[in-house]
Amino acid sequence: MNKNHDDYFSDKGWGVNFCSLAILCLGVIFQIGGLIEIRMLSVGVGAIISLILIFIFNSIKHIRKDLLFLLFIGLLHTSVYLISENELTGFYKSLLSFIVFFLSAVLFYSISDCQRKKVFNLIKFSTLLFCSIELFLRMDGISGSLIDVITANFYLLKINSPFFSDTNGFAIYLLPLVIMIIFECVFNKSMNFINIIIIIFLHVFLVLSMSRAVLVSMLFFYMVMIFFMINKTYRYIMVMLVIILLMVISPMLISLLEADGSGLTKVEVYKFLFTNIGTDSFAHILFGFGEKIGAYRYSFSNGSYAHGQFPLLVGMSGMVGTFIYIMFGLVVTITGGKNVLYLLIPIFIVGLSYFPPYFETTFFALGYLWACKYNPMCLENKYN
Repeated sequence: MNKNHDDYFSDKGWGVNFCSLAILCLGVIFQIGGLIEIRMLSVGVGAIISLILIFIFNSIKHIRKDLLFLLFIGLLHTSVYLISENELTGFYKSLLSFIVFFLSAVLFYSISDCQRKKVFNLIKFSTLLFCSIELFLRMDGISGSLIDVITANFYLLKINSPFFSDTNGFAIYLLPLVIMIIFECVFNKSMNFINIIIIIFLHVFLVLSMSRAVLVSMLFFYMVMIFFMINKTYRYIMVMLVIILLMVISPMLISLLEADGSGLTKVEVYKFLFTNIGTDSFAHILFGFGEKIGAYRYSFSNGSYAHGQFPLLVGMSGMVGTFIYIMFGLVVTITGGKNVLYLLIPIFIVGLSYFPPYFETTFFALGYLWACKYNPMCLENKYN
């Protein structure tokens, strides 16, 4: 065992940290409940139990200063909601997300290689189980078998999810979990037949969500993976090929966007944001309207949800909160290295279309990827 690494947790820490992380995983994955408040409850309970175990057994003796700085930025962003709203929904959502990130990072850093593999077995099979339950309940409201739906009307699957607002929400929930599972299997040398089958099934669940933005973001994830795995010379060639490809297909993409009603609404959201933000009060421009009002403030029509991540952030936490949120992303990239880009780039892509800023699975996966840079038992360190 690396002595420097051992200094970050006590002798009893191995077992306590493993149990704390397992409980946190279950809370984050099994977000069962149609209302966001009920789903947040499972995550919150898991996070609270993990914190209690860590404090009672003093399993973490030291925490990296850069991780504490990231927690400070997260709490600073969260504090904006104390100014912008009274019902505190946004405050609780953001606070929970940043706590999940902190716990994920510190616990994934503080477990052994063997324990990490056990945790990922729990993550893989729990995710498969949850996705199966979600699809089964979604299909329960559709007449005919899954094969009939796929062959007859594929879009019937794009209905309200039993646990999320719609299947886009389910896809965004699943995307970070799929990315961290693939990352673990590829870079920590655990890709075998069973894991390949699991990853295939998880991709099937993503496809059946009918979320085009998430599917495109997965394509970007694989492009990022290839980019970092190939020789630097080939990276320049790859970038040039991507630029040329985008130039060639851009007219077709514009035509598809103009013909797609859903795509046009995303454009309208950004147009509405930039043309109407100046009509709000100075306080609302700086600190937003809070979650209840801000999530709808810059939508393409009254009463509709503002799908883009940037319009959502500006409406909910204002320019100040948005700046701090972006600063968190920059600092986590600087301190976490290219590991975190495997997630942040796909999230940025899907965020152009639809991405709630505080999805717990995103912060959970981000904490894992950040920790991989500092855990000497993570083989990915040889690539940093």
